[in-house]
Amino acid sequence: MYTIAELARAYRAASDSYERFTVLRRAWGLAGRHGVKAVALALGLNPKWGR
Repeated sequence: MYTIAELARAYRAASDSYERFTVLRRAWGLAGRHGVKAVALALGLNPKWGR
C-alpha cells in the first residue's frame, strides 16, 4: 500500500507520461478521485474538480 507522500515522490520521479499515469492509477485505487486530488495537492497543483 502506498501513502500520498510516496505517490507524490513517484510522480515527481516519473520519466514519462506512462509512469505518471501509473502513479495516478495507484492513487485512484487508494482513494478514488480523492486520492488523485490528494497527490495533486501534495505536488503543489491546484485541481479544481466540481465540488
